Amino acid sequence: MCRKNLMSMSLVALFPLLFIDGYGQTTITLGEQDFPGDQFSIEGPYSFNQRSQRTQTLITAIELQDNGLTQGDITEIGFQVADLVPNGALEDFTIRMGPSTGDFDFEFEPNLSEYFSTSSYTPNGGWNIHILDVPYQWDGFSDIILET
Repeated sequence: MCRKNLMSMSLVALFPLLFIDGYGQTTITLGEQDFPGDQFSIEGPYSFNQRSQRTQTLITAIELQDNGLTQGDITEIGFQVADLVPNGALEDFTIRMGPSTGDFDFEFEPNLSEYFSTSSYTPNGGWNIHILDVPYQWDGFSDIILET
């Protein structure tokens, strides 16, 4: 898994991400490292320090396949956060997704579709599960770009 951040444009690998497939109710967990939850962190899906920050993550089809996910609808996505320092709600939190159009470079992937949106979200320590407003239809072979 690779990730790019609008602030630092860095590539980072491995974080815990949960996918739940709507058909066979397959649950998979990718990554091995919790997101930091402090107010100064610019890593991960929730940023309290840079509230307008966007992060894009590349999830490869091989990672999904190797963890047992098959073609179908992805209905929930979760992020595990460690040691959260409470700092209020995040306004206008969204999750956008789409197939990767090629190499994952330092340019943001445009034209991703919105699959989750809320006017206010307060993350907590541990798993933060988001039930998608519309399931993401994964074809079983494309890489996925996930933006928060």
